[in-house]
Amino acid sequence: MKNTMVALVLVLICFASLEAGQQDKGIAVEFKNLTVRCFGDLKQADVRSHAFVEAALASGSKERFGLGGMGAGEKVFEILDKNGAVLKSLTGADLFGGKGGSAFSAGSTEPGARRMIRVSSVDLPNGKVQVILRAIAVGDPKADKSGQHLVLTTGLKANAAMTLVLRMSMKTLGNVEAGEQGFVVMPKAGPAALNVAVSPSVATVSAGKGKVVVTSPSVTLDGVSESPAFWMIIDGETGVTPAAVKAASLKALQEKHGSMKDPQLVVISATDKETTQPGDTVAFTVTCTNIGESGATDVTLSNPVPDGMTYLEGSATSYGCVVSMDRSAAGVKKLSWTFTDPVEAGGERTVSFKARVR
Repeated sequence: MKNTMVALVLVLICFASLEAGQQDKGIAVEFKNLTVRCFGDLKQADVRSHAFVEAALASGSKERFGLGGMGAGEKVFEILDKNGAVLKSLTGADLFGGKGGSAFSAGSTEPGARRMIRVSSVDLPNGKVQVILRAIAVGDPKADKSGQHLVLTTGLKANAAMTLVLRMSMKTLGNVEAGEQGFVVMPKAGPAALNVAVSPSVATVSAGKGKVVVTSPSVTLDGVSESPAFWMIIDGETGVTPAAVKAASLKALQEKHGSMKDPQLVVISATDKETTQPGDTVAFTVTCTNIGESGATDVTLSNPVPDGMTYLEGSATSYGCVVSMDRSAAGVKKLSWTFTDPVEAGGERTVSFKARVR
């Protein structure tokens, strides 16, 4: 394992309500003259396109482009055995909601302005499997827009040991072209594009004729923890001419592919309340996702206790990590968690604590 060489560490404190029953409204990131939005529910996407990831120019252009174009009954994921035989298919309705019958059960949603998760379960001959799709809006929206990304991760979890392959098929809204370990999607007219880097490098990508197919390598499941299949890092490009944007996007794919060989950690901190009153207890959750292709060792996450709050002693999670606290006469000022094991490529770790509003 390599020592931690973090090429990308982005920390965001976001105040997102996680109350039960809150509707999932999707997440968005902004680039220069371009907004990219990821929907967690087909009913909330553009009714004409059923987009999953949709880009729109800030100029007010009505033309939208991106990934999706799926009806409720169209397959999005296929679960294959290690020999390539299809075991089950997962449709748009199975994963994103909407009408249509299927053997899959409806997934759960983790609402929030910067993070979303969809989980769908399926019964296979040798056990139950979950397909887990996450969307993460990376970067601080109040800071430089160029530091933002949309990250999509997919994983598998089973109740028994097995080896599987996951294949994702999505129509493209616009023109698509394969690049260096990824692909570029552009509108039919206009100088804008999405460049989508796919990791790990052993995943296969085919793009063309209005469709993108990503196939994971063989994923060995242990029947306990989630195993990553593949992940995609989406960036937006705008420019003067379509040809210039396309060239810049293909170049960006090549550069991202090279940088992905090192660990790249995305860190997001969120609370369970948007507004608080004195005496309220607030739960803080810090999530770390490694979107690089190498494991990150000696990883330490830190989160301050906000002014006006008091840390609740004993509330910090400590499983798989060593917790340390920066204390003053007024109490705990900051908490840190050092993981005892590496954060593997595509892996994710979560820690949490609680504080009371004074």
